[in-house]
Amino acid sequence: AGVRRFIRAPVESVDLDGVRKYIQLATGRVRADHAIFCATRGLGRVAPWLARAVYPATFVTGSFHVSSGGYGGPVVRETGARPVRFALDGGHLAFTAPTATYQGREVAAACALRRQAGLLYPRLASAMVGHAFGWRAARAPSGLPLIGRYRPGVWYALALGQDPLANVSLAADLIGDAIVERDDRIALFGAPPLPSTWGALGAGLRWTSYWAGRLADRGERRRARVADRQEVSTVEFSSA
Repeated sequence: AGVRRFIRAPVESVDLDGVRKYIQLATGRVRADHAIFCATRGLGRVAPWLARAVYPATFVTGSFHVSSGGYGGPVVRETGARPVRFALDGGHLAFTAPTATYQGREVAAACALRRQAGLLYPRLASAMVGHAFGWRAARAPSGLPLIGRYRPGVWYALALGQDPLANVSLAADLIGDAIVERDDRIALFGAPPLPSTWGALGAGLRWTSYWAGRLADRGERRRARVADRQEVSTVEFSSA
């Protein structure tokens, strides 16, 4: 009895029927009472029912050299449909932001990062970016991690987002409690019953939604700046 973990181990085939689950790896065959899927690469071949519930979200990450304050605390995350995440460490500001498409080249990733960072801090729109790169991560349409049970003995923990360590800990607790204590709280994080991320149509809808949201965000910021200027003008007039 115990738990065996396989990291980046290609799965060639699976047999998930019956009490015993059999997983064929390149290094041999594994038999287990419970199988947990925690990676998306190659998932469509062995678990298409689960691969259809997630899609590849794209991000850019890099750092800015900053010499003054005003950038928030140690870790700041902007909420919303297109959240950015940044952390200040001494004189470096690490910044992560979503993108509409994958930015594979360092120059393209740096340009995208400057555009995103400049929306929050205009001085960063023309700043130098260090170690910029684009990356992909599985994401669910809801933005929440997918943690659940597909059938008896078959579990999954996917779409762990930009906080994978915290969500991995959550998944371990939920799956462990579900197996040992029959805790049903795990149902709150399950995959939707119908795939909503399929094919080119789903990709097109996500691209359109991303840019429509960016335009809406820009309009909100413009209205907020106008309101701030009007408030300042009112205060100055009252003071006079």
